[in-house]
Amino acid sequence: MNYFICSLGKIHKDYDNSLLGIASAKVEKIIATEALIENKKQISIPSMLKLKDLDLTHSLILKQKDAVLLCPKIEVEIDIEEESIKSLPLSITPSYNFFRGLCFKNNELILILDTDKLLEEVI
Repeated sequence: MNYFICSLGKIHKDYDNSLLGIASAKVEKIIATEALIENKKQISIPSMLKLKDLDLTHSLILKQKDAVLLCPKIEVEIDIEEESIKSLPLSITPSYNFFRGLCFKNNELILILDTDKLLEEVI
């Protein structure tokens, strides 16, 4: 499955840069965050993760529930095989249950967002 990848910066002590993966199949379109978005619930990924220093560059208009994800710059779109996605450790899952899991690609940690669970929590 293809995922849009954006950088979250250092959110884990063992990794200088953690990445976020958002399934491209869940995204209707990508627009600049400065563009006016009316009648849609706006969800800031950095705010949900308590990351203060990230610029919101892109807005991803989701296909379901009239929601928009505000996120850092999308760096690339890559293919991630489903079998390479591992479950989150149980100690993390209660706080961040809107992640499907994590994987490693090119020695980088990628957190995989579950947009359905995220929308259930915030809408």
